[in-house]
Amino acid sequence: DLWNENDTDSGTAMSFDVMLAGDVMYKPELPELFFTTVCRYLRPAANDEGEGGAGVLYLCHIPRASVTHAVVLDAAERFGLEVTVVDVDLETRPAGCPMIDAEGAVVYRICKR
Repeated sequence: DLWNENDTDSGTAMSFDVMLAGDVMYKPELPELFFTTVCRYLRPAANDEGEGGAGVLYLCHIPRASVTHAVVLDAAERFGLEVTVVDVDLETRPAGCPMIDAEGAVVYRICKR
């Protein structure tokens, strides 16, 4: 159960190089739960010996309810994550994606520092 605060799995046995998420934060309580899970399972940055490299999360966020882009960015910052915006050409959006959603969406590239 990824959302269980009492979960004893520290995530050290499993981590991911790449995580993808889209339109997953549509209630005010979700950013904290989402980034708790991301931090648990996203591969950390290089260790002290310089081995490995940070995993990356690609998150496409469309503001829903009160979960604005600012809310998402603030939550990511509180978790110590590095966030950059991915430049997306709206004309290449999938056929089923309405332009109104595409115009409000932002794709973020997020990794541990």
